[in-house]
Amino acid sequence: FYYNYTKQALEKQTIVEADIDRALERTFNILIRLGWFDPPEQQYYRQLTKDDVDTHEARQLSLESAQESIVLLKNMNQSLPLDRDRLLNKRIALIGPTANATELMQGSYFGKAPFLIDPVTAIKVLTTGKSIDVQFVIGCKINGSDESGFSAAIELARTADVVIFFGGLDQTIEGETIDRVSIAMPDIQLKLLQQLERVVQSPIHVVIMSGSGLDLTYVRDSPRFGSLIWMGYAGQSGGLAIANVIFGEYNPAGRLPITIYPASYVDAVSMFDMQMRPSKSNPGRTYKFYTGEAVYEFGTGLSYTTFRYSWSNNTAQRSYSISSLIENKNDAHRVLIRLFRVNVTNIGTMPGDDVILAFVKASNTVINESILPIKQLFGFDRIHLGINETKEVFFPLNVEHLLIVEQDGTKWLYPGTYNVLIGQQLVYAIELYGPFIQWQSKRQFSSS
Repeated sequence: FYYNYTKQALEKQTIVEADIDRALERTFNILIRLGWFDPPEQQYYRQLTKDDVDTHEARQLSLESAQESIVLLKNMNQSLPLDRDRLLNKRIALIGPTANATELMQGSYFGKAPFLIDPVTAIKVLTTGKSIDVQFVIGCKINGSDESGFSAAIELARTADVVIFFGGLDQTIEGETIDRVSIAMPDIQLKLLQQLERVVQSPIHVVIMSGSGLDLTYVRDSPRFGSLIWMGYAGQSGGLAIANVIFGEYNPAGRLPITIYPASYVDAVSMFDMQMRPSKSNPGRTYKFYTGEAVYEFGTGLSYTTFRYSWSNNTAQRSYSISSLIENKNDAHRVLIRLFRVNVTNIGTMPGDDVILAFVKASNTVINESILPIKQLFGFDRIHLGINETKEVFFPLNVEHLLIVEQDGTKWLYPGTYNVLIGQQLVYAIELYGPFIQWQSKRQFSSS
């Protein structure tokens, strides 16, 4: 972008040389802080050798990262995980354009991987010695209109006891310099899924691999699809990671890092409108401001087990004076309003991780003509719990978590009721009272 347009922008005086100087200053300041210009003997990464690359620990970390990021969005009647002992002498059909994904799993930017484990290979490895017949037919490409592979996919699905569809996106649809004009599931994939629905008697499992959102309403709403998994481009061990989740070797706990909008969202929001807050012509952007109904909300994610939350500290105090909170304090992130302590218990039948999200939500969405976020994430934690095990987690709520950033960049602390939501189970209301106050750039408060 800069290579193509900077000279033209300078000639048209859209920018001036001072803008370029300022941008270069910022860039070099960061490079200096990173130590790029330090003597080689002082630079940590220059001391590393080939022996420090692709170690056993690094490979294990790659697998763990992939597993931890996988998000279970739907699991009707606990259709997952699959029990391999119950699949003896049965057939698993793997269908779809990402079932044999290799380089696709690396995303847009990557080095040379030591290996790439695709889902088909991983599933075959995990079923070795179990007398399970694993068959793969691609069915269709990621995009396009070629339906010539449908018949083979449908015929395989007819004969299978379990059908798993692997779909999603690739770098021809999403990536650097590519603007998406649609967030609908690629039509060719949706057509194949609809035809599979007609011939498959058992619940169909769907795995979506993508780096951004696509409308999954059809899969979400149809009772013919027993489960739905979303995964990003999970790297060299991505296939093994998803296979471990499918067969219960790993209990998924990932949370959706994006808001999945309906396909109509692209018609409601112009790509030239960068406003985050909603307006008469814009339903808003992200989980903070989107006023429509999301297909799946930011932070969604299921588990194969069940967790119960309870308060572990006294939650008696609910009202706080704004003036007392800021008295003799000049750093918003150090001004503690309340420390929330929560007990999390695994009451299910399987060990697993739980990712606990803590949101704060103002009861009023508009104050002094300012549109407030619907809710804001102020904390999260990831813990592992065995069956019947309990652990305590802590979420400090500070003044900075309640500051509202206006369009002009100023920050304000408003009185009113704020609800703290933890893990979709616990709700705690606090009240701030007193005059609304602006947080100054010098990190000091002044009344307004």
